[in-house]
Amino acid sequence: MKRSLFFLLLIVWASAVYALPSTVEDGVQLRSGPSFADDVKLDLPKDYPLKIIERNAGWCLVSDWLNCRGWVEEKLITGESTGVVRKSNISLRSGPGTRFTKLTKLYQGMTVKILGSKGVWFKVLVLDGPSAVEGWLHGRYLWG
Repeated sequence: MKRSLFFLLLIVWASAVYALPSTVEDGVQLRSGPSFADDVKLDLPKDYPLKIIERNAGWCLVSDWLNCRGWVEEKLITGESTGVVRKSNISLRSGPGTRFTKLTKLYQGMTVKILGSKGVWFKVLVLDGPSAVEGWLHGRYLWG
């Protein structure tokens, strides 16, 4: 009973962790404060995942996978989930497990769209690279 409850909580936790929003377009500006008068720290690319920390009058205080914090206009963030590969030389697989065929290698910093999940495995669409590839990635290698 305790073991089943532990695995159920783990699955719920994993689903909650990997449901972060992303930027809607290229050039979304990460600012030092919640106004256009505040300095621009970075220009973010389209589909860049962000963790929302706080909301304030149409602005969101956010953090990225490198723990860089700043403010973004709320309307420039979508509910579509994307993630970032956290480690280099990781295998993207044809199914949710290590017994499935390796499709390609993923590298730290690559952006993926999260399509679904099965346990701790996530079905993703690779957004970086010469062509879009769909496959499965273990959650320990995913931020977003």
